[in-house]
Amino acid sequence: MAAMSPRAGSEHRADSPVGKASCFAREPSCSIGHWRNVAITFGREAPTVAAMKTYHLSVEHLLKEYPVGVGLVTVIREKSTPAADGRDVAINMFRELGPRLTAVLFVVTASGFAAAIQRSVISMVILASGQKGHFKVVSTLDDGLGWFAERVAPADSAVQFKVQLGTVIREFCHAERTYLGPPHP
Repeated sequence: MAAMSPRAGSEHRADSPVGKASCFAREPSCSIGHWRNVAITFGREAPTVAAMKTYHLSVEHLLKEYPVGVGLVTVIREKSTPAADGRDVAINMFRELGPRLTAVLFVVTASGFAAAIQRSVISMVILASGQKGHFKVVSTLDDGLGWFAERVAPADSAVQFKVQLGTVIREFCHAERTYLGPPHP
């Protein structure tokens, strides 16, 4: 599978009355977007090593733009946990970037045994990277959005930020959920 490459955010946007999530990169396995100081990743299937490296690049890009605080929300579908080589890339990424992130939220949308496996793999990646307190794994966006918004939102607008961010994440994931085409630069 070809490597993901970043592209101009103006080429694809999930429109929202509260703002837009620009698509940083996409490939059949996942799409990565940005909204203000939040990176949003929607995983459709197990990401490739190249996709994990683009995920890293996406976070670095936001950290340059918002050095005071960046959050990361990753919505993971049933078959989107990375293979061993992708997990190694994720561990290294979170070792390097984790301390500079304000909050990291993983939303595992699978249910039953598949969800338990995904939560275990994600927890292993978090522990192996040496991170913990500012990382959270939940089963629905609503379960973690308040926690996330309190850490990432501007101090005077956490409630409004939570509502807006929830809308933007849902619209971005909805727009990207069925993408099956080739990688887009």
